[in-house]
Amino acid sequence: MNNMNQIKAIIESLNSSYIEFEWEDGNDFVDGNDEFYLYAIVNKNRIAEVKYHVSGNPTIDHIEVDPEYRRSGIGSQLIEKLVDRYGDYKKIYWNSLYPSGLKLKNKLDNQYGLTKRERDANWYGMVEDEAEEWS
Repeated sequence: MNNMNQIKAIIESLNSSYIEFEWEDGNDFVDGNDEFYLYAIVNKNRIAEVKYHVSGNPTIDHIEVDPEYRRSGIGSQLIEKLVDRYGDYKKIYWNSLYPSGLKLKNKLDNQYGLTKRERDANWYGMVEDEAEEWS
C-alpha cells in the first residue's frame, strides 16, 4: 500500500473523536466584517483550516488541508462544523477557491442536493447581495 493510501486508511479508521476542532476569532476586515477560523487538530497539530467571514451569511474565504491529510474527509468535516454552527449549507457562500477547494465544494453541493441554479446562487450570492446593498 502506498503512503497516501496508508494515511487515508488510518484516518478513515479513526473515530472522529480523535480529530479536535478549534474555533478562533480573527481580525476585523476593513469593511468591518469579522473573520473567523476553524481548525482541525490531530495530536495537537493543526492539520487543516477554514478562514471565513460573516456578512449576513457565512462566506468561506480559504480552506486548506495539509497535503498528507487531503482526500481523507477532513475538509468535509470542517464544512459540516460550519453547517452545524450556521444552519443551512445552502446559505454558506464560497469565495475564490483553488482547484482542490472547488472539488470539495462540488462534492458537498452534490451531497447536500443543490441544483445547478442553487449552486450558482451559492457561488455568486455574495456578489448579488452586495450589489443590492449598494444600489
